[in-house]
Amino acid sequence: MAATTTRKTNIHSDPILLLTSHKRSDLLRKQPHRCFHTESEYHNVADQTLHTIQDTLDFYFEDNPSLSSSGAMAPDISYASGVLTIALSQGTWVLNKQTPNRQIWWSSPISGPRRYEYDDECQKWIWTRLVDVAADAAADDDDALSHNGSSSSSSGDDIKYLGEALKKEMVDLFGLETGLEDLDSL
Repeated sequence: MAATTTRKTNIHSDPILLLTSHKRSDLLRKQPHRCFHTESEYHNVADQTLHTIQDTLDFYFEDNPSLSSSGAMAPDISYASGVLTIALSQGTWVLNKQTPNRQIWWSSPISGPRRYEYDDECQKWIWTRLVDVAADAAADDDDALSHNGSSSSSSGDDIKYLGEALKKEMVDLFGLETGLEDLDSL
């Protein structure tokens, strides 16, 4: 019967543990800082965000009438009761406030459903899937090494922020970025 020995590993002498430790601390730093202390604060920021999207897209389509010409359905962009609906001939996007979670939920005919939480440090809405991946990776050393704290693919899974996601989908559909600059701040 062979004797077993317990080996203490110094994190600074083991490159794998050192790498894992650095990745874990990087991932923990990248989690959003949730800032809403009151429901009222959440509503103010979420309403401002949804109004900015509505105004930006209204101006985008007004300034570029060729985007909705040739018999296509005219864009219908409306905001009421915490729900922003963007109806285009290519499909309907719905962004709505989720007060209990203090999130904005997104439904897109292109990328499907997403949830966004506000990050006070960068003052943007961040996709919760990326936050969840970072948290899971930080909790599991093997996961941290294999994912490097991100999720990316050619399908747009690497798009981190709400404004960035909407801008990408509009540019992919219409080939025109001019007029969408205000989405960069979301």
